[in-house]
Amino acid sequence: MTGIIFTGTQQLFGQVEDQEILGKWLMESNGDGFLGGQLTFKNDGTYEFYKKYPDGTGAEAKGGYILDPQNRPAQMKLCLGDCNAAGSEWTTQFCNVRLNSDDRLELYISSGGNFPDGFPADTNEAGMYVFVKDK
Repeated sequence: MTGIIFTGTQQLFGQVEDQEILGKWLMESNGDGFLGGQLTFKNDGTYEFYKKYPDGTGAEAKGGYILDPQNRPAQMKLCLGDCNAAGSEWTTQFCNVRLNSDDRLELYISSGGNFPDGFPADTNEAGMYVFVKDK
């Protein structure tokens, strides 16, 4: 029996680091029926997430985010306001996050108060979002 051992700092598929997600991402697809939107991650640990509804109106959520790249898949908390504020667990979205092989950012947002077990097979499943980097 033979085994292969990889060493070094080569990034594994799907691994996400803070510096890679910084900037503005445009919504390419989602499973929640939004017409579009954008997600911006800033150097100061905050985000702004704008979603455009089918009736043409839109809404923005913003606050802090916490990325845990050590999990597989990586996990992220999107908090409304400060992630450390009392009661923030009630307004926090729990997500799995990855960069796919086409450099698209994928978020799978849980419908409950826990991180999802993985990613759905169908990118049109509720809670699934795909973004492309704004150039």
